[in-house]
Amino acid sequence: MAIGGQELLAYACRKFEEKEYEAALEAFILSYSRGYEQEWVIETIYQCYVAGNEAEYRNAFAQAAGGSEWSYEACTLDFIPLREGEYYIFDRELMAFRGLFSMHELEETTPDTEFREMVFSGAAIVMDWNWKEEQSTLIAAKDRKVYAICSDLNRASSFFKIPELKDYWKNVRLFADVSQFQEYFHQHTAEYLPRILCGKESDLTVVATILKEEHEYRLTPEGRNTDHILLTIAIPSYNRGNLLLKRLENLLPMPYDAEIEIAISKNGMELHQEEYEQASRIPDARIHYVPYTQTPALPPALNWHRSVEISHGKYVVFVSDEDDIIIDALEHYLKLLIQNPQLNQIRAKTSFQYASISKAHGKKGTQAFDLMYLTQNYLSGLIVKREDFLAANLKELNQYKDNAFYSAYPHAWWCAILSTSGDAMQDDVVLVTEGDSVLKEEVVAYQKLGIPDVENAFVQNSSLPHYSTYEARLEQFQGMIEFLHIFTSERKELVELGLTLSIQKTAYLLELARSFQYDCQNYGNIINQFQWICMNAIDEFQFTELQKFNLLQTVLFYSLHALQKYQGLEEESAGE
Repeated sequence: MAIGGQELLAYACRKFEEKEYEAALEAFILSYSRGYEQEWVIETIYQCYVAGNEAEYRNAFAQAAGGSEWSYEACTLDFIPLREGEYYIFDRELMAFRGLFSMHELEETTPDTEFREMVFSGAAIVMDWNWKEEQSTLIAAKDRKVYAICSDLNRASSFFKIPELKDYWKNVRLFADVSQFQEYFHQHTAEYLPRILCGKESDLTVVATILKEEHEYRLTPEGRNTDHILLTIAIPSYNRGNLLLKRLENLLPMPYDAEIEIAISKNGMELHQEEYEQASRIPDARIHYVPYTQTPALPPALNWHRSVEISHGKYVVFVSDEDDIIIDALEHYLKLLIQNPQLNQIRAKTSFQYASISKAHGKKGTQAFDLMYLTQNYLSGLIVKREDFLAANLKELNQYKDNAFYSAYPHAWWCAILSTSGDAMQDDVVLVTEGDSVLKEEVVAYQKLGIPDVENAFVQNSSLPHYSTYEARLEQFQGMIEFLHIFTSERKELVELGLTLSIQKTAYLLELARSFQYDCQNYGNIINQFQWICMNAIDEFQFTELQKFNLLQTVLFYSLHALQKYQGLEEESAGE
């Protein structure tokens, strides 16, 4: 036998007197739904449950609405608190309860697959008003933009009252219709277009068409806005217009516009000039093409630096004109940059050179230095914060152009210096696919033009470049030692670590040269020279006895390892 409205009301009043407010409210609502004394019941509910929270509701609404046109008085929904984070929804227009909104239920909601796969992009949703039915989109709004086209704005905006939702509304913008939605993005071209669409397929066809139109508009000079570019893809290119065209062929179909820029620092006047001219005429405003037409051409380090100077992005990723960005990986890296403003350098995983790296984070100072110094032998996939990069005055390092280490690896100096002003990260999502090296073909092309190119020349009858020979590596090691004297003059805590890393890196590079069968019979003498340079370096710095012992142990370990390899080679030769 069903309990009547009168009995429910009496039960509700008794529970309220016993201070069992949750049970009382549920009984009041049941009584109301049975049509018993509705006017008195709803007045009691408002007096006992809503009035005391009115100020909090108004404050939450004001924060969520900001300076928008939404009015608290125009809201048609009120929220009756049952317990912490749970509210009964009352529709004043229909004078009916419309379910329970639960923060606990919202926080346990798993976002839809699109939100898990596209971790950076915002969402556009076409809905009526009920956020309770759109919890997958609402939960996603905690860390991304959501643009909601609502057929009933007074009800939809009523949810602004819920205090626990304040962290969600900061990323939500409401629109009355698709025309208002399109007008907003047409006027605010620095705002990133949403790429995730939610709602009925019939409604989303119109939205998808609008977004396509606005994206195409943003690729024109009139629609281009560089105010909030998050990432510049910087391509420093030297006499490789043919390769540049291939890189652009890969990049231009990407769906981003206001988030991304392609900055090309064109350098060199000898080869593939027609292809550069073609690149300069591509009608896509995301391309920022800045040629350097003076002679002589810029040295590589200065052209790389120039590619950052001409950029507009908050961050810049270096990409060789031999390599391709993996477009699908940009979602991950854009999100990473948004979430980690303390980072000023990131080593992204690549398909070959950095195929084995794992995720790692180094805090500013010693940790960042340890993570980044001498680990960036290849530039593609290195991401830097533009502001910190330019503030470091790295172009001034060109005064050390005669230092063999700087000449071969200026970016190692950059990373070491940047480690003092921000955190560093290694990330394990592949961002770059490396192309085949064109170094040998270029040497031939320069020779045909009568242009000597010593730096790119190879050891005779070998695929080993001159900068990778034993002699070059030892000269670079001497350059590392000079760099440490300069860099650690005010950073004494990094001297031992820097020299240890330099010893380890040089030992590895010497062994790498030997693996190319380069001058194998002289390998033992080279290791002896390496040991003497190490000993002299240890004496040059003011180390404690313990530091000296640790460094000598490092030298001994790597020298013995190298010599064992050398002795193995000699035994192989004797056996033959």
